[in-house]
Amino acid sequence: RDADFARRSRPCLQHQIKRCPAPCVFEVDRDAYLAQARLVGLFLDGRQEELTEDLTTRMREAATSHSFEQAAVYRDQLRAIERTQVDQRIAVAKDVDQDVMGLFTQGDRAELAMIIVRNGRMTNVRTFSVPAHLPDEELVAAFLTAFYAQGNPIPDELLLPLEVEAMEGLEAALSEQRGRKVIVFVPQRGAKKDLVRMAYENAEHAFREKEREKEDVDVRLREVMTKLRLPRAPRRIECVDISHLGGNDTVAVFTAMLDGQLDRARYRS
Repeated sequence: RDADFARRSRPCLQHQIKRCPAPCVFEVDRDAYLAQARLVGLFLDGRQEELTEDLTTRMREAATSHSFEQAAVYRDQLRAIERTQVDQRIAVAKDVDQDVMGLFTQGDRAELAMIIVRNGRMTNVRTFSVPAHLPDEELVAAFLTAFYAQGNPIPDELLLPLEVEAMEGLEAALSEQRGRKVIVFVPQRGAKKDLVRMAYENAEHAFREKEREKEDVDVRLREVMTKLRLPRAPRRIECVDISHLGGNDTVAVFTAMLDGQLDRARYRS
């Protein structure tokens, strides 16, 4: 939201590792930014051939003008696209709708990833953070029950990373809910096994990214602790503002944050 960007004073990790020019903080050349946005659009639309041609031309132009560092960036992007195309060919092997689950756990936390394949093409990846208070098989079963109860479309096939209790019962329940046959299984080899591996990698990546974000928040909270001379980092921050019109129509507003994140459920007016 605009309000989030208005408060931002320094670029995030994505800028530091050269994934983003940080237009939320710095002045960025408009034409260059629009050109990058166009390339992203080509990628998301699945127009890899056009994207590859564009990047190849840019790479050659940069090399001709001795901008070798920029040429290397384009080269790396081309390689990344090639790897993506290889991964996506796994998904287009069959004209079928699939949901593919990946599970990564560490300590008392777990990250679940769901790769959505529709008409044989990978269309989306969703990740979810959950407490790991149950055995893995119970955690997966409980998540699936809640996931499809929320109205998420049920596919032809559901690929899981491990056997869950009452697998046949889950298959029957999803088939009844969908009104057509649903196959639930744990692939052991081939392209479907590769899809489950990709889902696991997505879950692990999401877990690591959220850990990094949490560490960044912890640093900021410790800065607040130091500046305000608090005995400990402020896990809960609450703000109250009262306004009025000439002494009438008084309104009080209460906002809250928990562990550096907006806690909207505690907002009051």
